[in-house]
Amino acid sequence: MEAIVLSRSKTSQAFLLWCEDQGALAILPLSLCTREMPEVGDLLKVDLIEDGLSRICSGFSIITVGALPGVGQMLRHMAGPPEPPEPENRVFLSLVSPV
Repeated sequence: MEAIVLSRSKTSQAFLLWCEDQGALAILPLSLCTREMPEVGDLLKVDLIEDGLSRICSGFSIITVGALPGVGQMLRHMAGPPEPPEPENRVFLSLVSPV
């Protein structure tokens, strides 16, 4: 199946992919990138393993480098600016025991 690299997560060390079947987004673990390192916008040929709702790549090869340049900026622009986090109501409890 063919897929486009949408983004790379810095925390999970994986790439997020949109696949041609328009199903759920797929994950390409960074651990599979030993010979080739894809970039955002690259077109890949991927082998997927579907585990419930998760789709994880078990193999890939780069078909076209930079097939969809600017896809990351386009998605960020469409999403708009991030919303500020909701304020949290916190209660602090302090216990003092008699001496």
